[in-house]
Amino acid sequence: MKQGADGQQQMFAERLKLTRERQRLTQTELAKRSKLTPAAISQLEAGLREPTFSTIVRLAGALKTTPNDLIGIGGEEQLDPSLQGMFRDVKGLSKDDAEKVQAFVNFLAQQGQGED
Repeated sequence: MKQGADGQQQMFAERLKLTRERQRLTQTELAKRSKLTPAAISQLEAGLREPTFSTIVRLAGALKTTPNDLIGIGGEEQLDPSLQGMFRDVKGLSKDDAEKVQAFVNFLAQQGQGED
């Protein structure tokens, strides 16, 4: 992370925190899953610490996403990293069960539209 390191580091920090929060994990829970310290997670999310490659891989594994998603490689069009684990799980469902999940998602989306 040489050129534009501050911008890349800040993007990583934001994506890490967003992914963790969307999975409703505390910094301590993520630290335990990734075998890092809570202080390290805090520093990474604040952009005060530059992650090593092995740290990025450990965090991605703990968050059930990919290193590319945490560092923002692949553009903005990609699926939200916090949802990728759910989609991997859906792949293992029967066609009938997958259709039920889709119907439930549609129901929730319609409910949410009325709240704006």
